[in-house]
Amino acid sequence: MEDFHFECDCQLIDIQKLFNADHGRGPYIVRSSTSLFISNKEFHLPIVLLLTGVECGFENSNWKGTLLVMFRGSCYRWTVWYYVFLILHFTRISCSTTGSKEDTAGIIDGNIVLGGLFRIRKINGFNKCNKDVEVQVGIQRVEAMLYAIHEINKDQKLLPNVTLGAEIRDTCSLKTKALDESLKFILDSLTLRSSSQQSGQCLRNTTKDVVGVVGASRSTLSIEVAKLFRLFKIPQVSYASTSPELSDKKKYSYFARTVPSDSLQALAMLDVVKEFQWGSVFTINSAGSYGEMGIKEFKRLAKPENISVCVVLSEQVTDKSTSEDYEKIIKRFNKFPSTRVVILFMKDNHLKMLLKAARKQNYTNKVWIASDEWGTRTDVVKYFNQSDAITLTLPSLQLTKFEKYFRNLNGSNPRRENPWFQQYWQQCGDSICDTTFNDKLPYVIDAVYAFAHALHEMYENKCPNKTGLCKAMTPVNGTELRDRILKVKFEGKSSCNVSFHDNGNSKGKYILFHYTKHDHYNKLGEWQDELNLTNCSLSSRLRNIKSTCNDTCNPWSRKLAKKGTTCCFKCLNCSNKERQYVENEAKCIDCGSTQRPNANYSGCEDLPLRHISNRWFITITCFACLGALFTLIVTALLLYNITTPLVKASERDLIFLLLLGVFLNYIMAIVFVNKATTVICAVQRFGNGFSATICYASLLIKIDRIGRIFTTRNIKSVHFTKSHTQLVFVFLLIAVEASLASVGLIIKPPEVITVLPTSEDIFAKCNFGRLEYMTSLPYNALLILLCTFCSFRIRKITSMFNEAKYIGLVMYSTCIIWIALLPVHFGTSGSYEPITMALKTTLNATTILVCLFGPKVYIIVFRPFRNVERSASVIVNNSVTDQQSKVIGQSRHVREKPTDSQETPVNSSKQTPKDQKCEQVNLEIIILKNIVNANINPLTDEKKSESENETSQSQDGEKIL
Repeated sequence: MEDFHFECDCQLIDIQKLFNADHGRGPYIVRSSTSLFISNKEFHLPIVLLLTGVECGFENSNWKGTLLVMFRGSCYRWTVWYYVFLILHFTRISCSTTGSKEDTAGIIDGNIVLGGLFRIRKINGFNKCNKDVEVQVGIQRVEAMLYAIHEINKDQKLLPNVTLGAEIRDTCSLKTKALDESLKFILDSLTLRSSSQQSGQCLRNTTKDVVGVVGASRSTLSIEVAKLFRLFKIPQVSYASTSPELSDKKKYSYFARTVPSDSLQALAMLDVVKEFQWGSVFTINSAGSYGEMGIKEFKRLAKPENISVCVVLSEQVTDKSTSEDYEKIIKRFNKFPSTRVVILFMKDNHLKMLLKAARKQNYTNKVWIASDEWGTRTDVVKYFNQSDAITLTLPSLQLTKFEKYFRNLNGSNPRRENPWFQQYWQQCGDSICDTTFNDKLPYVIDAVYAFAHALHEMYENKCPNKTGLCKAMTPVNGTELRDRILKVKFEGKSSCNVSFHDNGNSKGKYILFHYTKHDHYNKLGEWQDELNLTNCSLSSRLRNIKSTCNDTCNPWSRKLAKKGTTCCFKCLNCSNKERQYVENEAKCIDCGSTQRPNANYSGCEDLPLRHISNRWFITITCFACLGALFTLIVTALLLYNITTPLVKASERDLIFLLLLGVFLNYIMAIVFVNKATTVICAVQRFGNGFSATICYASLLIKIDRIGRIFTTRNIKSVHFTKSHTQLVFVFLLIAVEASLASVGLIIKPPEVITVLPTSEDIFAKCNFGRLEYMTSLPYNALLILLCTFCSFRIRKITSMFNEAKYIGLVMYSTCIIWIALLPVHFGTSGSYEPITMALKTTLNATTILVCLFGPKVYIIVFRPFRNVERSASVIVNNSVTDQQSKVIGQSRHVREKPTDSQETPVNSSKQTPKDQKCEQVNLEIIILKNIVNANINPLTDEKKSESENETSQSQDGEKIL
């Protein structure tokens, strides 16, 4: 035996697997004098509904479970512990409706019948239907459905030879009433289906099987009846239910609607708030799916993390809310006078009571943003006060024909198709009420046409070339009809293209209207995926309205909630915005020493590891790359001209070693401005002094050799002037620097360290230790000082030996660079340290390249005639001593590469190359030394010699070695 759990509201009870019939052809109905039990063998999802006064007979059948008996006003449950014999299959049915005093319906006979659920009569204070009828939402909508059916029946292209009928019922906008009336659609269907198999007849034998239902109006009603229609596979198309809940096809698989979901309407309302920059709003909704789901969607979209719209207060009203309840809501709103916008998702009767309370409380100069329930209706704004209203309504085309049809109606005589019209006629004084037409009328007509187009496709598919309905469409398959409804596309009254999504929703578009007490409704704009305002004057007026409840806070301010709300705040600045962040917008917290507040002051973040700016990086890198490129070009040029006198006389080994040092200096400049890593730091610490030592050691040995040659009286006493000897000394000096740098790396391994030059950032740099500053730097400074001293010492030793002067110029420039940049390097921190080092190495390398190698390149490229071997003949003055004359005479026997006017001595070929080289070097030293001592100017002799030979090779006074 099963024990079933259920909820009692004395009107509707949903019980899963209430009973399971052993045999028979469902659906099965069990009736008592107080309750109606419905089950379906296929679904096993029974529904228990209250239907008093119906009595039927029973037959044998076994059922085990829970028996429910339901009385109006109270519920009883009896658990059956034994088999109860009930009749589930009809053999003979005799029914009476003694408990039903009234069964009013609008009837149009037809081959296929559509049901209609409309809110026709008003409800009284006890939530009961009274005799007064609703004009716009009631009679007009009923007539819209009747009009659509008549138009379809007259159309020979749509459902030809098939008459569409109607069975229209009144819901009074009550759940119980809607369920009772919906059940009658099902009873008709069940009775007619049973009558084809049984001999008995029951209920309204003049009606046909209801194949689908147009309605209901409110979402709360559509939700309830949609559950019932799903069990019996009856398609339903609503013309006004907009709750997002109805988009769930698992629960409401047979539901569709010609109006869009409120999720789009909530988004449209939020876009209006955003457009006019209203920061805070109130919300009021009616209880039930329509109001609750609409406001819920609005709040979800308006979360602070999305758009920062504050919902200051959110209120809900019910059908039981009194005038005092509405006045209390207005009083609560008045506590926040700076919030002037109210979002409304309310039923029309609730709207009227709210506006009445607002008028009584003098709640003026506000902006009401209302859903389509308000729309452009005139009956709602009866109590509207001095405020602005922005209402949303669904678009529709002009219903000229229907309006003419409606105004020509006459209620003098009863009409079977609209039994309520006579009461409407009496209410309006035996005439048509002078009122505007309801904005949902086009959607009622489109709902009827959606059924008609789907039935037409079904008819053409199942009954081709036949007159009237065929057996294939008797009865109509509800599932197939639903599927065809979702696929229809036609030109409707609400839109030029009516169609449905897979979830049964139609496309979303809204027309926005602005309403004031004196200007009435004026179109403000449209919304379809985005807001498009078309009335500039109204837009400008609304932009001047401010709605906010918050102070304008800085990010570094903590917020203190105002009394009575959760999202309205006043601001208090943190004491130290540079070092504090705001925790949960309520408390100022200090950051760590190496941290700072993040951009929105919601927490701390590590200070950024700043590097050299892109401007400096690009500038130094480009300059160093160009320098390295020119160094390679100079090296290639000298290698190509390595056998020329100019290159030979420049100590070829030292000159190429010097070029290597220049190239490494440029490379080190690039290394200095790169992002610090362990490898980069190792290269910086070793290469900084190493590259400089190569340059200055080479220059020191070179200038020392020249100085010793020119300052020694006895040439034979000059030692260590040969190339390999010079290289040994250079490598020894370089080895000292390499040893110092290596020891420094071993003692203090390279690593990246961070410093805080400012409170805004951290700079990553390499860990240059004291050892580098105490050894490598002084060592290179010593080499520079020695080079400078030697070049200064021999600056006037001869006017023809320009290389010594060039070396002196290099060293003077180097001293200036070091004196200028080293204090900057030690006096700054952060990114300027590597920048000064990069500038120092780049400028030093450039000075050497330009001053020392520039003249050589100039002669090789632009004065090649100067780069040839000549005779060392000179003109000796009479005042020259015999020793000087002898030396000069000896110089005439020196044979280098002969010119065109000279002949090579015969005996020169008898000497070995080694002897020739030694003799050449010795004679060169002797010549240079004695030329200086004799104060002879070779340029004068050269000019005289060129004049004697009538050549024009040398046009200027440039000097070469």
